[in-house]
Amino acid sequence: MSERNELKNSRAIKNQVESDSVRQIHESVARQDKENLLNIFSKIHVADIADILEQVRKSERSKIVKLWGSNINGKVLTELTNRIRDELLAEIPYEFLAGGLKCLETDELVCLIEDLSDFQQKRVLGLLGKVTQVAVERLLGYEEDTAGRLMQLEVVTAPKHWTVGETIDFLRLNIDITGNYYEIIVVDPLICPIGVIPLSVLLSVSRETSLVDVMKKEFTVIHIDETREKIAYSFNQ
Repeated sequence: MSERNELKNSRAIKNQVESDSVRQIHESVARQDKENLLNIFSKIHVADIADILEQVRKSERSKIVKLWGSNINGKVLTELTNRIRDELLAEIPYEFLAGGLKCLETDELVCLIEDLSDFQQKRVLGLLGKVTQVAVERLLGYEEDTAGRLMQLEVVTAPKHWTVGETIDFLRLNIDITGNYYEIIVVDPLICPIGVIPLSVLLSVSRETSLVDVMKKEFTVIHIDETREKIAYSFNQ
């Protein structure tokens, strides 16, 4: 089978799956079957849920979101077009929206609210915890499309005097570490980065190994004022 035919078949399968999902969602809303709606959404990628919400009529979209209720996934909101996202943010009750935002990291929150009106921004910021709110406001203070605006503040660091075993124990015991991370940033006493360690390396050496012995000392440094284009160029070198 040619590559073109494989692509066409893949698209046809995807369209059929989306069509079936839309039908099942409509049926769930008609029956007010929240459990089934949540089960459907659990099997669909957030980007596909956003596509479905954009496809249906406004009245149907409102019914879906109302039934979704406190289980709303904030990541879906970040995938919507500005118009649909703004519409839903104005409709979703405060208590439901607050729960949906908890799964978002700072850069995702910035992406979600940076184009909102001042009123809507204040509304969303008011739903965040104080620490997260301050972090998001800090990122919003940087120019649009700069590293400062785009960066994610949630990182995992470890002091250079730690061993691999101490670092792994810290990661296991620290319940405040959330989200996905793929490397550890090694810092000096002034909290300046001196190296990075991919998790694959961290898990493949003995516990007694010092972090400085396995860290990569060469890493890309991006200034907060650098533009998106310069950032992309730096990583393509």
